[in-house]
Amino acid sequence: MINKENLGSNLPTILSGFFLFSCFYLNNLSISIFFILLYTLIVFKDDIIKKFKINWLTILPILFFLFTCLSYFYSDNTVEFLSIIERRLLWIISPFFLPIFIKKINFSLLKQIFYWIIFSSFVYNFISSYFIDMYDGLYSYLGSAYTHPLHPTYVSVYVNIALIMLFVELISGKKKNLFFLPIFILFIIIASSKLAIILLIFNILLCSIFLISKSWISIKNILVTIVVFLATIYLVFQNPTVSSKFTEARNSIEIPINESVFEDPSYHPSSSNQRLVAWEASIDIIKQNYLIGVGSGDYLDCMVAQYKKNGNTYLQKKRLDSHQQFLQTYAELGIIPLLILLSIFLTLVVVSAKNKSLLLFMFASNFFIFGITESFLERQAGLIFFLFFLYLLTNKKILNGN
Repeated sequence: MINKENLGSNLPTILSGFFLFSCFYLNNLSISIFFILLYTLIVFKDDIIKKFKINWLTILPILFFLFTCLSYFYSDNTVEFLSIIERRLLWIISPFFLPIFIKKINFSLLKQIFYWIIFSSFVYNFISSYFIDMYDGLYSYLGSAYTHPLHPTYVSVYVNIALIMLFVELISGKKKNLFFLPIFILFIIIASSKLAIILLIFNILLCSIFLISKSWISIKNILVTIVVFLATIYLVFQNPTVSSKFTEARNSIEIPINESVFEDPSYHPSSSNQRLVAWEASIDIIKQNYLIGVGSGDYLDCMVAQYKKNGNTYLQKKRLDSHQQFLQTYAELGIIPLLILLSIFLTLVVVSAKNKSLLLFMFASNFFIFGITESFLERQAGLIFFLFFLYLLTNKKILNGN
């Protein structure tokens, strides 16, 4: 509960949490960073100096940032390079500040804030979408998947992380937040993001396997698991927007798209078509620069040049990035930073195995899958969330509490 006693001591957590989890679409979440850094600097400056711990999860992000800096020497576009450095400052700041900040916060309170902000976002967007189109509010909501400030894919991934927390609570026998479970599942389905739907099904299956492996087999548990899984599948494919998106994605894979269709001004390529073309362009760049990449400053210019070379003026004008975190890192910085990024995920899996943390393992799995279809670390909305939860879920207090 939030009461007078813990409200004051956790005010920075509440403010940071609000901006961190509500400003999903914004590229610059400077307000959230400001609260975290200012509070940490004032209150924990001695801890930062004395208690900074050297481990893989502090070293690897710093190394990733340093390789970005090194790419300055072979990047021609200095303006773009400085923009990327600004965006990636958290890679070098977070290892010093976030572990200290997280040690002092109330995890239960933060979790409640997280749940309630997602719930209120659902209510807000549903109501606002209705008033945008008074005559066909629900259809408009299902079709457009949120109002402009929110990115459906990013929001849905965050909600999946909240669902994972709820699953772990339920597995632990805690049922006080059960109210949020159907709301969050409905939230993801209405968002109509293909990735989020895949993650939702993956998470339900993984939790079911975990329950069985723990020998918690009972008729009740089996029936509940089957009902939840089948109900989710039914609701997913009853949503016409979701069904059409998956059909579109399957067609994009089965029928290779002709580049010439992008020249037609009336043609609006699907997100799946655009991704496939962007991945192909990224691979072409990697083949020519497989060792050190093209440099952070020149990466987007090289993508545009590759689109032009392939005769794709639509994506050339759009200046679309790889929309795949691992391809983008490889094309931009080369093989070593790619291995650093993969090592971060490997470290999370190892730590989760050592501490038997289902929560951490599922977090790492969800974001790894996220990286296959989105360059999520190139947006502050993705980077802040990932680093915050990386240090939160690897905190000893949280791991021991699992």
